[in-house]
Amino acid sequence: MQIEVGQFPTQVRLTCELIGEDLLISLSGGEKPHIGAIAIAIPRPSLADPEKTSATVSVHTILGHKEDELAKKTAHQIAAYTNRVVTLTAGLHIGNANKEQIEKLLENSYAAVATLLNNL
Repeated sequence: MQIEVGQFPTQVRLTCELIGEDLLISLSGGEKPHIGAIAIAIPRPSLADPEKTSATVSVHTILGHKEDELAKKTAHQIAAYTNRVVTLTAGLHIGNANKEQIEKLLENSYAAVATLLNNL
């Protein structure tokens, strides 16, 4: 599945592939898509309410990149919602981005994730 949200230069592309029971997701966009962070989320019962699903997330960030929080948040959300192991890469870049462009990239990323969850 491939989902695109927004217009260049703040466009975001989410691709999702089912590998066995697990999900492999790429979240990329901006002027120079890349791999800035990798998150692996493993679903588990919530510590606060064992009737709900949460996830444990490990993140590796490529030196000099700032996608770690985005990767962690979105991988956690998808794993908890689907109860599947999720490996997610995130890489969004606009050269000399201003605050509004960064906010739009994040907004488009969250919209792409919401669309994915609505289609799973």
